[in-house]
Amino acid sequence: VFAITGTTAGVFICDVMGHGMRAALITAIMRGLLEELMPVAADPGRFLSEINRSLHAILKRTHETFLATAFYAVADCNSDEVRFSSAGHPSPFRVRRQRRAIEFLKDHDPSHGPALGLFERAVYPTCRCPTEENDLLILFTDGLYVAQNHAKEEYGMERLKNAMQARAALAPNDLLDQLLAEVRAFSGSADFED
Repeated sequence: VFAITGTTAGVFICDVMGHGMRAALITAIMRGLLEELMPVAADPGRFLSEINRSLHAILKRTHETFLATAFYAVADCNSDEVRFSSAGHPSPFRVRRQRRAIEFLKDHDPSHGPALGLFERAVYPTCRCPTEENDLLILFTDGLYVAQNHAKEEYGMERLKNAMQARAALAPNDLLDQLLAEVRAFSGSADFED
């Protein structure tokens, strides 16, 4: 989360393929690219397009397939909308607290681009979603809903949506704490594999 202007903030989340030193290196590269590309951070589609172009140029020298899913949103206090772009990342939830409703951001605009690093000239459209006072955006990686129980059953997106729906009126910290506790109880583990 970073300031773009006095009334605008950017929120970036990504999930790098794999684990270990290589994934950590890609994560470090991504952090550097975020800093370098701050001049275009107000435009989500352009921001992801430039990150992708730079990441692809770096990764093509390794001759190995490496990718990262990402989601980037721009929240502006002076507008009643959030602008966003997705690079193959799970759609965040919009918690409409006044209506106690949960929806995917992709329900407003399903456009998205491929995961970062795969294609040199990938296009990432800028999408828009109206917002209301007290709305929450819940960003997450697939590690949350692919958590498995002892029978190898995934927690799943439907359970995740229902769990959020049941907690829509809670304060954000309480909602997230209870949600994580439920997924941990389902998996029977205090840690997430992914």
